[in-house]
Amino acid sequence: MQEVVVRAERIGVGMTASLEDDGSIWLGDLQREKGVPGSGRLALDMLCELGDDTDTVIALTVVETCIPVVTMYEDAGFERIDDPDRCQDGFAIMSRQPHP
Repeated sequence: MQEVVVRAERIGVGMTASLEDDGSIWLGDLQREKGVPGSGRLALDMLCELGDDTDTVIALTVVETCIPVVTMYEDAGFERIDDPDRCQDGFAIMSRQPHP
């Protein structure tokens, strides 16, 4: 996973990710800092590829009103896993199952 974080940094994307006790990857931050437009999605794709290769679930939270970012995660295969009717903090919890 650290290799993916380093590769993301090389294309101008700040990424923090950690391996959780249950074996899943928690994506704490993904932010294009100096990379070209689209580099954030490229970094996300690299992390998703790692999840697929290692059969690992990836989870994150995202500001639910930031529709373009939510859409990017949905396009990458993430689904909301918390109940939006019970969520009052403005964040959506999303996860992505590995794809064979």
